Amino acid sequence: MSKDEERNSLVETLEERLGVPLSTLAELLQQSPVPDSPKKNQEKTPMQELSKLLHEMGIPAHILGYKYLRTCILEAMAHPDLMDSVTKKLYPTIAAKFDTTARKLERGIRHAIEVAWGRGNMDTIQEVFGYTVSPSKGKPTNSEFIFMMVEYLQMHYDKSLAQGQEHQ
Repeated sequence: MSKDEERNSLVETLEERLGVPLSTLAELLQQSPVPDSPKKNQEKTPMQELSKLLHEMGIPAHILGYKYLRTCILEAMAHPDLMDSVTKKLYPTIAAKFDTTARKLERGIRHAIEVAWGRGNMDTIQEVFGYTVSPSKGKPTNSEFIFMMVEYLQMHYDKSLAQGQEHQ
């Protein structure tokens, strides 16, 4: 196996285990300030907070929709223009990274949202989605869920990223 093949294999393994493309992680790391010294109670990164929120909402990490959803949200944070057309831009971009189809990716995300609405922590869901959630309205669409999560993370946990996007 050549060095390039070894490198590609390692990258694929890391992306599969992390559930996030390395390119997306690199972009988020470049946008996040590096702390001067490690602190015990340092602020969480958007990815850490996102993972925590998804778990609190009742989406288990072992379902494919969890990985798809987390990657879509992180990618949308890094590239807001992808939210202009979720089914034509965002889904194909993420599906290619997971070697799947946009249709399967969409179904996996829909399933993850259904799981959250069926067994999730409604206090956390209410905190993130606010008045947009009610029993009469039902669960949000995939696009609504992704957009609201991006907005929530930008407003609460990544102020520098949110400010940078206002100037674009």
